[in-house]
Amino acid sequence: MKLDMHVHTRYSPDGIGEVKDLVGAVMKKGLDGMAIADHNTCGGAIEALKLKRPDFLIVPAIEITTLEGDILAYGITKPVKRDMTAAETVEAILGCGGIPVAPHPCRPLSGMGETVVKSLYGRMPAIEVFNSKESCRRNDRAAALAKELKLGGTAGSDAHSIVDAGNAYTIFDGADCLDDVLALLEKGRTWGEGEKTPAYVVMKQKLKTAGLFVGRGFKRI
Repeated sequence: MKLDMHVHTRYSPDGIGEVKDLVGAVMKKGLDGMAIADHNTCGGAIEALKLKRPDFLIVPAIEITTLEGDILAYGITKPVKRDMTAAETVEAILGCGGIPVAPHPCRPLSGMGETVVKSLYGRMPAIEVFNSKESCRRNDRAAALAKELKLGGTAGSDAHSIVDAGNAYTIFDGADCLDDVLALLEKGRTWGEGEKTPAYVVMKQKLKTAGLFVGRGFKRI
């Protein structure tokens, strides 16, 4: 199976995509499913699961804001407290049966960075090794870090609209259902690849994110 493991919907403060529209966009790119990982809410994932499409797999997820960068939690449908340390967040994710993964680890501000990722060794089975909105250099470094630590890799478009949804995917060899996907992810037996999102789309998103950041009084999502 090929799944885009990092998609945002209108439930994210900076997202505008409707769940049904995002499903259609990702299907058109030939993928088998996607993980909906909105910022600090499972609302989008829950809505998607209610569609109950037998031809398209939804992986429930959430992107959690921590004091040291964002963390993706897969396989959960209840929110995890935000603004804890990365270590505390990982333990909270594991405590509710989720699987923690470091998204865009080399991104300034919202990435955890190599030092924090290494400090979580043994508690986190994978790193996002390809993010469609990241530079080649940062993606390459993330992939090198995953290989150095012998961790699995994921890939996601980090889409916030239908324009770029499905631009990246994670390969789950032999998976047929959600349980298979989560088992492979937990064992670190995945890898990801994809294509870069056009620069104008990334810039438009960055400008929107910056505006929202200022509007929140310089507080993170």
